[in-house]
Order: sequence, then structure tokens, then C-alpha cells
Amino acid sequence: MKIPQINLGYRKFPSEVRERYVRETLKEILFANREGITIPGLLMEGIPFTRKVIEKHLESMVAVNEAFKKEFGRSIVYFPNNRAIHSISDTSKKIGNKTFRAVHINNLLGDFLYVQEYEDSAYGEEVKGGLMVELNKVKEFISFLEDVNRKVGEQVKDDKHN
Repeated sequence: MKIPQINLGYRKFPSEVRERYVRETLKEILFANREGITIPGLLMEGIPFTRKVIEKHLESMVAVNEAFKKEFGRSIVYFPNNRAIHSISDTSKKIGNKTFRAVHINNLLGDFLYVQEYEDSAYGEEVKGGLMVELNKVKEFISFLEDVNRKVGEQVKDDKHN
């Protein structure tokens, strides 16, 4: 397993900086080990983070689709989730204080359109959320969004008239 040099002084960092350092370190480990990582594997490698901290950050990455996990019996393996297929399909758009990035990715589960929401923070861009749509279902998903937009527009129009 590929593990970067970890600054043990991170424990003295202010809370928010320490959390960001741990998350970025685990993200670096995850992306350096595309074949997947496990929490017990990280602990056996001597990572200076607790099981609870590792799990919290990996699950946070899963929640915003930066990673995905797969169960093999009783083992849970975490995998990086954004190997871009075509750079031309990597697009972003700033809307208000948020940036949305869309990219065609491929992982062990197949081909997807991956949309991430970023916000600017004191520490740079921070992922706030993400969703993945199977590539062959994108038109259906767009149709769903257009339908929702139409219904919301009708509701707003009705509310103004009542």
C-alpha cells in the first residue's frame, strides 16, 4: 500500500486545519491505491489516525461521491471514484458562490456522469456534494429535472396568484 509521509505535528493544528489535513491525507492515500483500501489495512500500515476518524472521513468521501465502497464478505473496501475518461467531458460552471463540475468517469461499477458541487473556502475549493448518474440514464435524468423544474415553476406561479 502506498502511504505518503504524514506530518505527526498535525495533532497540534487547530481543529479545522487538523480535520482538513486528515481528510486530504486519506484522500491522497485512496487515490494512490486505486485497487482499494480497507480501514484494517490502513491501521496495519501504522496510520496515526484512529479507526473512527478514518471511517468518518472515508464515509464522508463516499457521501459526496469522491469514493465508493464495496463489501466483500465482512470486509469493506473503499475505492477512488473519479477517473476521468475524456478530458473534453470535464466541464465546470460557476453559479453564485458555487461551482458545479461534471465529468464522465469510469470505475469498477461502470460509466457515469459525475456532478460535484464545490464552494470556495479559506482552504481552497471544498466539495460540498455530488451525484452520479449511469451514463446510459443521463437523458432520462435530464428529463426528470426538466419535469421537476416545470412543476416548481407552476407551483410558484399558482402561489403568486393565491
